Amino acid sequence: MFFIEFTSDVDRTSIPTAIHASDLILKELQSKGVLINRFTLVDWTGKRLKLGVNNKEDYATLVGTDNWPTKINDIDIVVVKPKYVPDSFALVVRYVPRELDEDFVSNEMQRTIASADRIKRIHYSYQRRTDDYRFDVKDYSEYNAALQLGRIAIGHSWLSITKFYPGNRLTYCTRFGVLHHSLDSQCQVLKEYKDQLKEDVEVAIKKGLLQRISPQEKSPLFERRGHDFPPLTASDNHSNKKWNTALPRTTIESNNLRASYTDKTIESIDDNLATLIDSNKRLENKVDLVSSNMKTVILDIQLHHAVLADTINIMKDVMQYVMTASLTASRAERSSLVHVANEY
Repeated sequence: MFFIEFTSDVDRTSIPTAIHASDLILKELQSKGVLINRFTLVDWTGKRLKLGVNNKEDYATLVGTDNWPTKINDIDIVVVKPKYVPDSFALVVRYVPRELDEDFVSNEMQRTIASADRIKRIHYSYQRRTDDYRFDVKDYSEYNAALQLGRIAIGHSWLSITKFYPGNRLTYCTRFGVLHHSLDSQCQVLKEYKDQLKEDVEVAIKKGLLQRISPQEKSPLFERRGHDFPPLTASDNHSNKKWNTALPRTTIESNNLRASYTDKTIESIDDNLATLIDSNKRLENKVDLVSSNMKTVILDIQLHHAVLADTINIMKDVMQYVMTASLTASRAERSSLVHVANEY
């Protein structure tokens, strides 16, 4: 695709229409000796005009020429050429021996086809004894020359060159073994096969070996009977219905289902209540046990408090009477205090 960009300061209303602009560009190119057919694609892409052609010769001519116009109706334009080579300019070198290095293959191919670019080995999902190499040819004359030659010398091998077909278009003819579609109308072998098949079928029909299928009898016309479509019973469809509210069922089956569901709900509630009561009883027993233990602890504390108080009083009397007297009294008097101390 070729894009035509207009200057940003130009008035959009002064830009010609897409068809008119393409005609002006075509006339300008033809006046400068660039002979091409009319553009087969003319469209706007945002603020840019998009032009395209449907054959390789015109495409290569437009890519290689520098005679594009620089103005349309005194409006400056910029032509943006494609920066890639489309698959229609790709070729394939087939049955390259696997012992040849990729760099060696690339150098040998560029020695023969100077504009060969993006030379890559094709990776297949299965094991092959030879390799295929895909490459692009920028020069249209070299592209045609390589196809007409049909062969290229790489090392000591004389290898074939074919067009590159994408995976969804690559099919070998099952009858001819040549690279084209199996149902391609241009295949002469397929034409001969179809003509011969048609003659064989006609002969078989004449001999009675085959019979043409006669059209089946027409189906009878539709006849409406009175009992085929009985009238529907009248119903009140005008009652107000609240959202998310289902209408009550009135059948015996629905009543039985509702009763069964109610019984199951009540049984589930009873089981939950029994479990809750049992849990409360166990909790009460634990509380009673804790209370009993607390009472025992309180009695022990009170007993220890009373014993400690008596011990303090005894120590007080000892300090007040015995210790003071032992320090101030004579030896005879201290000996008389022995029986007093023994009382404690």
